[in-house]
Amino acid sequence: MANNPDKAKSYRILSRGRPKNSAGFTSSQFHIQTSSMPKAVLFDLDNTLILYEEQKFLQVYFASLAGAFSDIIPPDSLPERVLMSTIALSSNDGTLSNADYFMNTFLDPGSDRVAVWNRFLEFYHNEYRSLLPEVRIPEGIETLLQKLRDRNIKIVLATNPIYPRAAYAHRLTWAGLTLGDFDVITDIQNSHFVKPNAGYFTAIAESLSLPASSCLMVGNDPVYDVAAKAVGMQTYLTEDAREADYILPGIPTSDPTFEPDHAGPLSDLVASGILAG
Repeated sequence: MANNPDKAKSYRILSRGRPKNSAGFTSSQFHIQTSSMPKAVLFDLDNTLILYEEQKFLQVYFASLAGAFSDIIPPDSLPERVLMSTIALSSNDGTLSNADYFMNTFLDPGSDRVAVWNRFLEFYHNEYRSLLPEVRIPEGIETLLQKLRDRNIKIVLATNPIYPRAAYAHRLTWAGLTLGDFDVITDIQNSHFVKPNAGYFTAIAESLSLPASSCLMVGNDPVYDVAAKAVGMQTYLTEDAREADYILPGIPTSDPTFEPDHAGPLSDLVASGILAG
């Protein structure tokens, strides 16, 4: 995998793993200086709200997906096609939805577009629901979400939008959460950019009718999540995944362009001054 830069990049998009201490900072180095609470908090999902070994899960996922398509696509070629089509999403300029952009890359000439897309949807509504890795939940999720609701702060599931919504609905159940816990959810069909494209974060702020400076992005990736600073969002880099060592080996990563405003376990966000007011 390390010998194929494109494949490595696609695994990063799918799993968002990062090397331990890659950003070179500690929680005590950063402090958010704000005059008011954020009006919206954006949460990444994988290894932010749910902690698990993503590489191991992806292996099971691809095996199951290949089986679901085995009558129309050779099982040994499907994972590579999905990975390459996922890579292509980083080139989406916003003209098409991520779903349409993905399908343009994934489909063979003459393929039945509707039938293939429906096959994906059927998989996520059925076989995907049987996939369950060993999951650990960061402390304080329920307390944090309730604190946000009590203060009328919008809650966004800002996970990289490369799957249909049904996939995120299933993974949320691992943390005892539902789609209804979020005011806005990004998915492959309603999004036109992927992280770390600035357009992804701008689109979320626009959907909330808020300036980006009123939003806080919370996630575990110093590249994909902290990229929200490019549009003026505040950022909180969670360290729960790093502490649990749920890191993908052998995946080259980009150096962070921005430093987070704050870093620490998700539970520290509840007690921090970020949400004081």
